[in-house]
Amino acid sequence: MERTYRYNNSEVTICIGDILDSKAEVIVSSDDCYITMGGGVSMAIRRKEGTGAVESDVKKKVPADIGDVVVSTAGTLPQKYIFHAITIGFINKSSLKSLPEEEVQDFIIRNSVTKCLSLMRYLNVTSIAFPTIGGGTARIPLSRIATRMSSAISDFLKRTNASYKVYLYIYDQKENPDYIKYLDFYEQFAACVERDNYLLTDEQTTQPATDTSKEDYDVFVSYSRKDSEEADEIVKSLEKMNLKIWIDRTGDYSGRNYKSVIVNTIRQSRLVLFLSSKNSNISENVIKEISVAVELGKIIIPIRLDNFPYADSITYDLTGTDYVNYEHEKEQLKRKVISQLTLIKNDQK
Repeated sequence: MERTYRYNNSEVTICIGDILDSKAEVIVSSDDCYITMGGGVSMAIRRKEGTGAVESDVKKKVPADIGDVVVSTAGTLPQKYIFHAITIGFINKSSLKSLPEEEVQDFIIRNSVTKCLSLMRYLNVTSIAFPTIGGGTARIPLSRIATRMSSAISDFLKRTNASYKVYLYIYDQKENPDYIKYLDFYEQFAACVERDNYLLTDEQTTQPATDTSKEDYDVFVSYSRKDSEEADEIVKSLEKMNLKIWIDRTGDYSGRNYKSVIVNTIRQSRLVLFLSSKNSNISENVIKEISVAVELGKIIIPIRLDNFPYADSITYDLTGTDYVNYEHEKEQLKRKVISQLTLIKNDQK
């Protein structure tokens, strides 16, 4: 089972199967700071390689820091290198010692993935296979691994024009009681990836789409640019949850194709946030956006930035719709957005 997504000039393929069967030039494994290769992918590599060449090589390079990556030979395996991501060990970096456990986990995943991808360029290789980094003995929750790995991969590949092939492997072992959790991870990772990219079809294998009106978004933000400070704060808080947001910050869509872009983008968005203020309720464009959203049957979440009353047509459209008071309910806003997106997702199944 595979799904392939395009990032810039690169591809990411999510696979269910044995990572040791991968034809990638590099295999990544998680390990402790002494790279004991005592479990999971590391142990499978040690056993399959057989000669001890990998173990002998890594012993010259330990102990390693948590969040770091150690490069070794692949021995008798067909790959060129093994990248050992250090997910268990002592926290030597003073900047990490005071952080909560969740933030340390975020650092481990992001740093490991980013370093692995950066090493590809240095070692002149173009393909790499990842397991679920930290999903074994490190016991990092799969949901956290899914969001952080997808974010790190996306951020790296969007910044390079090089062409890489990245594979993410989930072991197909149905007798394993954790198998269903890994299938859930598969779905979460795929959802994170799909928010920023395009599932490749037989007809679409060379270039990603460039027409923003054809992209899917979690949230369309309808607001007045006079409220840009509040809008940016809201968008940043939602983007931290790996939601894909459409917002016109610059007015680039106010030309001849404005109407078409707005209508198509609202159509491709799962829900609409209406930032209600004195500025937005006297904005002709915002009023039209809300009308289009209602016409298309979109869920609308009003966020009151002040107490200015809705415009008459908006009052008609949003009568009975609960709003969020942004000054006092910022956390409730995030919960409401996620709950509504979950409802939409469930309705679409």
